[in-house]
Amino acid sequence: MAYLFIGLNRCSCSYMKSINEKCPGLSQIKADSLYLVEVMFDACVPAEEREVFCYEYVPWGWEESIQGDQVCVHTYLESRDQVQRLCQIIYKHFSARATCNIQEKENKDWQTIWQEFFEPRTIEKIFLILPSWEEGKVTDPFLFPVIIHPQMAFGTGDHPTTYLCLRALACLWQAEALKDNVFFLDLGTGSGILGIASALLGYKGIGLDIDPIALDNARLNCSLNEVKKNFCLLAGEIDSLKISRCFDLIFANIYAEPLQELSSVLGKMVKPFGFIILSGILQSQFLKVAQAYEDQGWQTMFILQRDGWVSLVLSRISF
Repeated sequence: MAYLFIGLNRCSCSYMKSINEKCPGLSQIKADSLYLVEVMFDACVPAEEREVFCYEYVPWGWEESIQGDQVCVHTYLESRDQVQRLCQIIYKHFSARATCNIQEKENKDWQTIWQEFFEPRTIEKIFLILPSWEEGKVTDPFLFPVIIHPQMAFGTGDHPTTYLCLRALACLWQAEALKDNVFFLDLGTGSGILGIASALLGYKGIGLDIDPIALDNARLNCSLNEVKKNFCLLAGEIDSLKISRCFDLIFANIYAEPLQELSSVLGKMVKPFGFIILSGILQSQFLKVAQAYEDQGWQTMFILQRDGWVSLVLSRISF
C-alpha cells in the first residue's frame, strides 16, 4: 500500500544521522514489517499544532496518551520507507520539540489492529457507526447502522472533523430542514462514511475523491451498506463534475485554506435554501472561513465544536 508524503527531498548523511538520533530504532528496521511509531511531543507544542500535524500526515489514525508532561501520539506503519519519511517530517517540523520511538510489532492485518480500539459509537441517537466485523449486531431499531471497514488511510467517524459532519447531518435531518429528493455531494469522500450516512436517510448523491485507494475503500463500504443505487462514487477534482443540476447539500470536510478558496465555487453548486457543511477547520481558523462564505451571501446557521475542531453549517436565504 502506497502513501503520499508531501515536501520531502533526499537527505544528507548528517541530516539522516540527526534523524536516527531522534528516532531510536530507525536504522535497524527491516524493509517491510509492521511498526508502531511513538512520537513524544514536549509540553511546549500547542495542541492545535499537534492536531494539524496528525490530521495531515497520519490521517489513517492515531491514538494519544499523556505521559508525564509530554503527549504521546502513536500510529502504525507497514514499511521502512513510510517510517523513515514520517520521521523526516517530524524532525523537520518539530526539531527538538518531539522525538520518535520505533517498535517492530507482530505482523497483523489492519482489521486486527483496528479491532483493538474501534468500538461502535452512536451519533445524535440517529447513526450507529459499526466496524464491519460487528455487522448484524444492531439492537436499536431506531438507529441507522453505518457499516465501515477500516483501512489504514481512511476515517471511521472517530476523528472530530468527520464526527462533526455526521452530527450536523443528523441535526438537519431531525429538524426536517432537508425535504424529499435530496441531492448531495460528498467532496473528498475518503471512506464514504458521510455519503453512506446520507444515502441511508434516503438521499441520493455523489462522492468525489482524487485518491484511487480511498475510492476502493468507499466502494467496499457502499457494498457493505447496500447503498450503491443512491450513492455514486467518482474520481476527480470538483471542477471535473459535469452535472446540470445543483445540490441540496454539500459536505466539504477538507482544510481551512481550500475551503476559503472554494467559497465562490461551492456557492454556485447549491440550490436556493440548500446547505453546506464545512469541516476540517480549527477554532483559530473558523472566523476567516465563515467570513469567506458570508462574503458570498451565505449565513451560518449553527456551529459545532469538538476537541478544538469546528464545523460550520451554512445556508443561503436568497440568491
